[in-house]
Amino acid sequence: MSTRAVSTYDNVSESQSQIDGPVGGPPIFRASIQRRFRGGLTGESVAEALICTGTPDGIGYVATDRFSGRLDGRSGSFVFQHGGTIEGGALRPFGYVVPGSGTGELRGLRGDVTISVSAAGEHTLTLEYHLA
Repeated sequence: MSTRAVSTYDNVSESQSQIDGPVGGPPIFRASIQRRFRGGLTGESVAEALICTGTPDGIGYVATDRFSGRLDGRSGSFVFQHGGTIEGGALRPFGYVVPGSGTGELRGLRGDVTISVSAAGEHTLTLEYHLA
């Protein structure tokens, strides 16, 4: 049986650098992002992301976050990986907790991560999880 935690988050800071940009092709950027979570997840994460901007309506990304804080009252940290494409304003996401990455009271954490962005730009992370 899994449990669901829902949180909103803000990207507190971000730095980007272009790592590739072939002539006539879309550029690839590396981004370092700090996030602050509130809700079922309360705390912060540091993320590294690779982003390809094909067109203003076509974006793809993959990212790895290390979260530190509390999950439904349990303290510790864990790593989650996520990504997706954005086409015509619609996000098609995927994500999961990296097995074995949990520390403290989050040791043994497993789960799936879904990120959504509202029309107003609010980011929400939903974590369907269980603790072994």
